[in-house]
Amino acid sequence: MSIATWQRPTHDMINAHERWQNGRNDAQASWEQRFFIQTNSGLAGDPLGPLPDGWEKRADPNTGRMYFVNHAHRTTQWEDPRTQGVIDDPLPEGWEIRFTEQGVPCFIDHINKTTTYIDLRTGKPVGPLGVLSNTMLG
Repeated sequence: MSIATWQRPTHDMINAHERWQNGRNDAQASWEQRFFIQTNSGLAGDPLGPLPDGWEKRADPNTGRMYFVNHAHRTTQWEDPRTQGVIDDPLPEGWEIRFTEQGVPCFIDHINKTTTYIDLRTGKPVGPLGVLSNTMLG
């Protein structure tokens, strides 16, 4: 049987431990910020809104340039998935564009109370296959 003895910590030992703990906490926070998946809630002030599910925005550690990670497909890209294929032309009077929870653009005609997944500016469908338009309820 061994007997453990306790030694009262000195002021120097306490200071050294505090410096070590602070350095450890700083290193851990830096690691989490750089490598852990960040939620879309950090983009609350982003005018484009949240990223689609499974996407993350990161900064290249060498250049600081922002890039996007698609965790579902395990790919990365420089282009923001919310703006790919977006045209800057204005929509016709009474129309609005909104994005589904999956990040798919949907066009709303407030005058005729209808919605569509066809981009009026290109005439091409942008939504889920087989879904072209719906009448708005309410």
